[in-house]
Amino acid sequence: MLSEALLIATAIAAEAAGSGHQRPACNAVTRGSMWPVEANGNGKVAIALSKQGALQICTKGPWRYQWTSPVLHIKQLQQSLKHRSEG
Repeated sequence: MLSEALLIATAIAAEAAGSGHQRPACNAVTRGSMWPVEANGNGKVAIALSKQGALQICTKGPWRYQWTSPVLHIKQLQQSLKHRSEG
């Protein structure tokens, strides 16, 4: 029931933001939603978008909400290790 309400709220927020053109604000209403909106209801679309690096999920960090990519590229790991070894 709660997930249905969240899905409806996400759809309303996406529609208000112009769904296909602009990413909606990441906040308590859209937390857990994926962007592009088509990925929310279709796992195959979500997987395809994540492989392209185009998928983002609204998450809450320690202080604020933000759109983040659920996929990490190997180059990002290499850069992180390089910075750690230098410091």
